[in-house]
Amino acid sequence: MRAIIIDDEHNGLDGIQAALARVEPKVQVVGKFKHPMEAIPAILQEEPDLVIMDLEMPYISGIEMARLFSYSHAHFIIASTHEIDDLPFELDRKRMSFLLKPFSASDMKRYIDKLKIKN
Repeated sequence: MRAIIIDDEHNGLDGIQAALARVEPKVQVVGKFKHPMEAIPAILQEEPDLVIMDLEMPYISGIEMARLFSYSHAHFIIASTHEIDDLPFELDRKRMSFLLKPFSASDMKRYIDKLKIKN
């Protein structure tokens, strides 16, 4: 499984990568980005199975990014400090998950396990 991580906090990037390594060592992180706009070319080129990013990011939100790549096979895990109540109807809920911050490695494992079952 190939993953791209997008978080505007450096500690967030490292924390997500560490949690992934603990729960699923076979995940290959093919890109880490602090700015979501810089991640767009990498998502196009790398075609990751998984994109993990914050809901609230500069220039483009996690939901907007998922909408932009709705044609791809990538599953998006959107991390947020609050519950998401109004998910746009057109987004494929099978390809999106929401992870409430702060999260533990076991929270991450639950989402990765769900993703492995779907694939």
